[in-house]
Amino acid sequence: MRDVVKNIKERIPHIFLIDINLGKTTGVECSRLIQSIPQLLPIPKILMSIYASRLQIDESEQIGCHYYFEKPPSFLERVDEMKKLFEKDWECN
Repeated sequence: MRDVVKNIKERIPHIFLIDINLGKTTGVECSRLIQSIPQLLPIPKILMSIYASRLQIDESEQIGCHYYFEKPPSFLERVDEMKKLFEKDWECN
């Protein structure tokens, strides 16, 4: 996880797209880590998963994520929805 933080600090993104299921860690843990770094607070954080549960959506809001994206099953639908996310004017304070 330290490598991730180092890379993020070196190349600060415009937006974070974080999958709930990352393998060794979870998207929620990753989001909490991002929230702990003051210079990253203004950057929009979007958690995403194929399976959205009310619990995950509530948890994403509680940890400061700006949006919960339920990935459509079809790749083309996913691309269309992702385009909409990138076109959105995110205002994060």
